[in-house]
Amino acid sequence: MGITVAGAARFSHLGRFAAYYTEKYQESPSATVQRLRRLP
Repeated sequence: MGITVAGAARFSHLGRFAAYYTEKYQESPSATVQRLRRLP
């Protein structure tokens, strides 16, 4: 999933994508995925 999202956002380096995402949303991409997987 992360590669697809990063590719859609036109990030060629996943580390940069993760840093940008964390700065913008105050949680890591993996934390978001884990949180969404717990939803009913």
